[in-house]
Amino acid sequence: MIKRFADYMDSAENRRKLTIRLGIFMIVGGIAFNLIMLYAIVFLNK
Repeated sequence: MIKRFADYMDSAENRRKLTIRLGIFMIVGGIAFNLIMLYAIVFLNK
């Protein structure tokens, strides 16, 4: 399992895809988190 992952990471193309996917996930997650926090603040202040 570890060796297969190492072989997968050895390919620059696969590594780039993984990095892009992780980046998109982080951006989307960050936006969603901020929206949730904003809603929580608005509802608590009512």
